[in-house]
Amino acid sequence: MESIISISDVRKELLRYKDSESPIFFNISFVTANRKKKTGGEIINLDNCLLMKNQNGRPRSKNYQPIVRELIRDPNHHRNQTFNIVQVDSQSKFTVHTNLIVRFQNKKVVAAHYE
Repeated sequence: MESIISISDVRKELLRYKDSESPIFFNISFVTANRKKKTGGEIINLDNCLLMKNQNGRPRSKNYQPIVRELIRDPNHHRNQTFNIVQVDSQSKFTVHTNLIVRFQNKKVVAAHYE
């Protein structure tokens, strides 16, 4: 049987990553969506990602210091249920909506998980 994780557990993991002193790498798959441009529906699979924080220089690591710059504006992540990540290899930045995550750390994401 395939491993699964609930959306609420994904949020808890991301909070743990956010509070971590050292960068924690993860892999994620999510569906793109942009209501303003009426685009999306593409599934993005990313490995070797880091969670961005709204502070200068995060995440910091000896090898990855120049990757992330200070975020210019407050993106209202809590209200919009989004978070920013950076894919380390390509240095590409993505905004991910928590409800559009398909896989997290090689586990299938489900709305609720009952054992």
